Amino acid sequence: MLNSEARRLCPGVIFIPPDYELYRFCSRRVLEVLMSFTPLVEPFSIDEAWLDVTGCAGLFGAPAAIAARIQERLREELGLPCSAGVST
Repeated sequence: MLNSEARRLCPGVIFIPPDYELYRFCSRRVLEVLMSFTPLVEPFSIDEAWLDVTGCAGLFGAPAAIAARIQERLREELGLPCSAGVST
């Protein structure tokens, strides 16, 4: 949502200045965690990526289990929540 639209919809909104250096640090660390499961990581944005975990089941379990392990590691190591989807 654009800031102008947010201001229109919520006149009392408070904007907190971004910390881009922290975002970049966290993004790099997240990618490191993802790449510990598979080298087939396709970053999409600073906070999104797709992983191809084909053939990883023997090491890490089924794809849904891999997603859960990634979420757990990000929460434990970086204190970050993470949503994850699994598809064929």
